[in-house]
Amino acid sequence: MYQFPIFRGNNRIQPSVILPSNNFFRGNNRQNAFLTQRYNYETTNTNVQPVCTESPYLYKLGSNIVYVGKCDDIRHTSSSFCAELGSQMRPTDNLSQAIMIIQQHYSRDTPVTISFAPGNYTGTSSRNLTIPENVVGLVCIQGSAKIKGNLLVKNLEKLDIQNIDLYGNVDIIADGNHKGKIMWNNGNLYGTYKYTVTDEAVQWFTLEKVDQFVSDDLDGVYDNEIIVTGKGNATVHKVNCVLESKFKGKVDVSETGTFNRYTEKCTVTSGGETTDLSGKGVLDDCENQNKTYHVETDQKDYWILNLVESAKIRWEKNKSTHQGEFGDGFFWYNVHGQDETVIEKIHDSCVYKIEGLGGFLSLYGKDQCKIIVRKQNDVVEASTNKELRPLYVRNLSDSCSLDQKISNTKFSTASHYYENIQNGDSEFLDHDDRVEYIIAGNYCTNNDKSSHHSTWERLKHSCDPEIGFMEKIIMNDDSSKTIKLSNSNKKLCNNGINAIYNLEQKDNTNYTFSDSNSTCDFTIKNSSTKLDEKKKPCVRSEVISDFSKYSNTSKSNNTKLVAGPNCDGIRRSSLNGECKSSVVEYDENYQMVFEDDNAIAFVRDMNDNSKHDFIGNTHIIDQTGGHTLLKLTQNGNSQYKRDHCQLNLNHKSNENSKTIDEIMNENASSFCTENLSIEKSDGTLYSLTTNGNSSANSKRKNGNYSGKKQTVIRQTNDKSTQSVRADGVESDGILSYKGRQNQNNVICNGNDHKGVIDGENINLDIVNSTIDGTIDVKQSTVGMKECTMKGSLHAVNCDNVESLNCLYQGIDNTCPIILENSKTCNFQLSKIETTASTPHIQTKTDENCKLNLKGVNFSDTTGENSSLACIETDGKGETICEVGTCSSKRSKFLSATSEQDGKSKTTFSRNCQFGIDGLDPTVDGEVIETSASLVVQNGSLVSSPEDDCGPKEDESSIQIIPRITAVVPIFTMYYCLALPQYDYFVSSSISFKDIIDSYQSKEEKSGCFTATSVRCMTNENCVPMDGIYIMIDGIRTPNDQNALQTDKNGNIIDRNIKDPLFMEKYHITKIDPNTKRSVAQLGGNLQYTDGSGTGSTTCIPRLIFPIHYASGEWSHLQNGYIEWNYDNRKETDYKRELRFFT
Repeated sequence: MYQFPIFRGNNRIQPSVILPSNNFFRGNNRQNAFLTQRYNYETTNTNVQPVCTESPYLYKLGSNIVYVGKCDDIRHTSSSFCAELGSQMRPTDNLSQAIMIIQQHYSRDTPVTISFAPGNYTGTSSRNLTIPENVVGLVCIQGSAKIKGNLLVKNLEKLDIQNIDLYGNVDIIADGNHKGKIMWNNGNLYGTYKYTVTDEAVQWFTLEKVDQFVSDDLDGVYDNEIIVTGKGNATVHKVNCVLESKFKGKVDVSETGTFNRYTEKCTVTSGGETTDLSGKGVLDDCENQNKTYHVETDQKDYWILNLVESAKIRWEKNKSTHQGEFGDGFFWYNVHGQDETVIEKIHDSCVYKIEGLGGFLSLYGKDQCKIIVRKQNDVVEASTNKELRPLYVRNLSDSCSLDQKISNTKFSTASHYYENIQNGDSEFLDHDDRVEYIIAGNYCTNNDKSSHHSTWERLKHSCDPEIGFMEKIIMNDDSSKTIKLSNSNKKLCNNGINAIYNLEQKDNTNYTFSDSNSTCDFTIKNSSTKLDEKKKPCVRSEVISDFSKYSNTSKSNNTKLVAGPNCDGIRRSSLNGECKSSVVEYDENYQMVFEDDNAIAFVRDMNDNSKHDFIGNTHIIDQTGGHTLLKLTQNGNSQYKRDHCQLNLNHKSNENSKTIDEIMNENASSFCTENLSIEKSDGTLYSLTTNGNSSANSKRKNGNYSGKKQTVIRQTNDKSTQSVRADGVESDGILSYKGRQNQNNVICNGNDHKGVIDGENINLDIVNSTIDGTIDVKQSTVGMKECTMKGSLHAVNCDNVESLNCLYQGIDNTCPIILENSKTCNFQLSKIETTASTPHIQTKTDENCKLNLKGVNFSDTTGENSSLACIETDGKGETICEVGTCSSKRSKFLSATSEQDGKSKTTFSRNCQFGIDGLDPTVDGEVIETSASLVVQNGSLVSSPEDDCGPKEDESSIQIIPRITAVVPIFTMYYCLALPQYDYFVSSSISFKDIIDSYQSKEEKSGCFTATSVRCMTNENCVPMDGIYIMIDGIRTPNDQNALQTDKNGNIIDRNIKDPLFMEKYHITKIDPNTKRSVAQLGGNLQYTDGSGTGSTTCIPRLIFPIHYASGEWSHLQNGYIEWNYDNRKETDYKRELRFFT
């Protein structure tokens, strides 16, 4: 028999709990006949004292401890002694007996401890036992005690359980205003517990190093049940505990109840838990360093959590591990929230390992439910299966909100995917930081006015190469979605059928995506047995319809793509309805390799009234293989805008490829600008076809473009129009512009082109450019100014060909200019070079060809004199030439075939020089007259101011304007007609003077001419001022007397024009010497008479010119005037003084 420790003298037995203040000698111990029965002893010997009288500590129940132990016989002496049942010398046999002693021996407010000797007390039959309210301890001081029975613990203020193994169930009840604590330290529970707290009760239940084992043949669904209602407040605290059960636990918190649960370093193997929260119930659940293993039950989700009304849960896990297997359609967590409930979930350093087809979380939220998730340092792993299943299912409705932040977490779930469904006004805020995903997909559906806003930083995203990844986003109604991605790394492939990212927008949805500083490595494959050219897999597939809005902004990303057979490239977009789309890309780098020769990297179809804007800056696109980089098709009233800067494009493919292929139909319109781009193609670089009433406008500046087969193909059909402007562009290859009715406008300024320019029905305007190749145009208009061309200009059936200050150089013994059936051709101040074996200009016409030549130099590049004419005509039509100030070493100007003989008409000015001797050239055909049309000598007017003004008698009738002295001018400027560094007259201007084609001549001093001069403004001493110039246009017209026009009788016709008039228009410009920009301008005009004037010199001393316009630094002079003073003396270099007034 185990003997309780006995202490003699003043030493007492110390219980394992704090004993109440009652001691052995207080008289409130109730005596009971059963408890105090004694064995018989000799009463005749009155001198013999019983042992119990001498040792009351061991034999009496004077202590607040009731002992339970095993005793084979009753200890007594030969002189007979007695011991009370439950005392140290006579312990009870079981817990039931101890409870009965307490109930009969102690008052209710006397705290009592039941102390167990180590041993097994389960031999008696199981029964229901109620622990009295005054029991404060069930204690086994050494070892452990095994007891059997179902315990009812109700409203105990304090209960300490130590080293107890209970074979049975525990029912803990707290109600009313009760406040109590139950602490179980060390032991085992072979059964379940039910924990009920109601009313305003406050109850704690603490278990430390207590292992619970639930029998498989449990009668019922749940193992442990926790019920908190009313205003009850319940707490469960578990440390270093074990739970093994094939059943679920049950938690029910309702009304305004509160349940607090904290578990630490526990190991749980069970079917999970079902938690119902209602009313204003609150659950605060915290786990730390736990290990959880799932056992599948009939309710196959591990934790089922239901919240209604205004319930709340705060759910925290730290450094815990979880492992389990779930069937198809079941999850570790199945959460439902509605009404005004609040769910807050916090994770740190947790691990989940999931086997089977099941997933991690199924979440349903509706009404005003608010969900908050914070997760960091977690690891979620799921088995790789042959079938894809959801890892997360989130279904949010009404005004439910989900705010989720995840950081430094890894999801290794290759055959699972995310699924999000949102309705109503639900809101999902999603923030990932340093999260790694190995996942199969992401499926999102947004309806009504729901919104989903994601911020993903330092994301690492990959997939199983055999399974692939697919994201599918469907947006309806007025929903919105924002995705902000940065510093991420993606390595993804598609699933063999679909695109990696799929987006469908309908109704009035709004989608915004941004990505920066990310690296993407994509692989596209096609495993479908049904091949459809229009539905090849690609990286992104987007269908945007109705009134939806789409925005995509990318910055500093690097994208690599490898696309296999029957695959396309980066993006396929379809825009419909009234949708608006915007893409902005900065500093993007695309490296793409295609195994399919028909692949297209970017496809965009625009229909109805859709609009798309694209802005690109600093792009590098390197495409190997594939047919097209960008294919754009526009229909309906769609509008497309593209603004590209610093695009570096290189397309390496076969010659049949079209790098950029655009087709426009119906009323579509486009406007594209490019700046500082470098684009190369092994096939055709750019192709644009416009049909219907569509219109296309493009501007390119300071770029370099080349296509080995063709650089540009532009085709206008029906009533469509195209307009293209290129400034400072270098191009290499064939430029083809074809259309109908001159609906294709091409403007080139400052360009350098090598190759053929092929045009039909276009308006071609080339300025300050160099062409190394052929211009071959039909039914077009051509304008060239300040150009250099090495090759041939071949114009067929053109209405007009204009050339000013150009250089034409024939190559390979070809004629530099060939004109076939072209109506009007004007060449001014140009030089045409060729070899001696070809003419400079060939005309072939069956109608009339009018050829105007002014200041043209027909030059031969070889030393020998050519017998050929400068111009060779052919055809049945008539060639009409007007020639002024032209020159050539050739003696023959125009030759005609026998068919053309006699059908040409040539008008020469007397300033032409042909042949070595400068004699008049020979012409096949009629030479009409030789009137002067242009007078130029060394860039200056021939006559001096003295020659222009002549005698002064005509000025006597002109009243001279007095000099203004009452007002101080704003400032004063000067210019001089003569350059002071010469001792003879050299004009300070570059001037052009045209004699009006009329009956009068220079010799008659009629002064009938037009002149344009430009010169530099000076200071008072005629020293030039940098960057300030004045241009003057002057027109002199004669009076009736000088017109020399007579009637049939030889009398001068009187039109009542009594005065010769001089109309002068001036324009002064100030150019910044550093930027070369105009910083100030002003100008005006005045018509006057100056008597004897016949040239460009004003012959009266003073005039007042109005200032009609002024801008820049001189804008304040608007509507002012200039006092213009003329000094026509040679010694002052014919100085002009301009005084400016407001």
